[in-house]
Amino acid sequence: MDTEFVTKAADRLHVHLNGQESIYGLSGSRIHFATQHDGTPCVLKTTSLRDDGRAGQRELTFYRDIASQVPVHTPDLLGVYEESDAIAMLLSFHGAAEPATSWNRTSWHALATDLAHLHRTVLPEATGWEKDDAERFRPLRAPDIAMIEDFWRDDLGLALDAIVDSRDALEREILQAGTCFLHGDCHTDNILREPDGLVWIDWQSTRIGNPAMELGFLSARVTPSGVEVPEWFLRSYCKERQIEPERMRQLVIAAELSIFVFEWPPYTVFDTPEGTLHVRRRTQYLAEQWLDMVSAT
Repeated sequence: MDTEFVTKAADRLHVHLNGQESIYGLSGSRIHFATQHDGTPCVLKTTSLRDDGRAGQRELTFYRDIASQVPVHTPDLLGVYEESDAIAMLLSFHGAAEPATSWNRTSWHALATDLAHLHRTVLPEATGWEKDDAERFRPLRAPDIAMIEDFWRDDLGLALDAIVDSRDALEREILQAGTCFLHGDCHTDNILREPDGLVWIDWQSTRIGNPAMELGFLSARVTPSGVEVPEWFLRSYCKERQIEPERMRQLVIAAELSIFVFEWPPYTVFDTPEGTLHVRRRTQYLAEQWLDMVSAT
């Protein structure tokens, strides 16, 4: 993101940049900490549209048109500055993300409740909100077998062949979860904790999609830290959605396994060696669960 655009956006939105180091997102966005004229802290989020403008435009549409309709707390949209190749959104400030290792039962329970309520959101048909399952399932449908073999063979052995051969069954299983409105990037770094509840940030991937994949991704993202989503979390989520927990557990196992085996290897560069070990152990457990499920059918 050009420094000139960031400076211009701050000027047009009447905020003072605090000089803190920007936080870079994988989507190409940047978070800049700022202050309004009355001293109120805020966040200036800038996103380039040069490579793929869908994420930035989707998030802006969410804040403008959808945020007031979802049953979770989100930052307030305080202002927008747009140019042909970039977007700047001024958002209310809600503190910093805390590591998953610091999360307690109260926080996990609040997340289970919030996520269930979010997944129950019914958007007006007129919004034409995007459904993106085809892209989400691409790693299963067209896997990089060489990459998968190189990363997983020592851990999974012959089970890897069975998992790769069963990827059509994996997709069919995951699809049994149906579709709903998703956050799209649900992990603890995108959930801020305040005394009166959670604040959900980073809506660039929000869409209509598969809830089992969202739940599986939540678990996958927390795994490198050595933390596991509590066993009771899914029961709380299912109770709020009034769905059967054991069946959803099976769907989430399939989803999380597919994420680790078919998508995770390129992202291990962001993990510590200890984090990668946690991932390998978790995937071995999921593989055993999945193959037991397949053999029982």
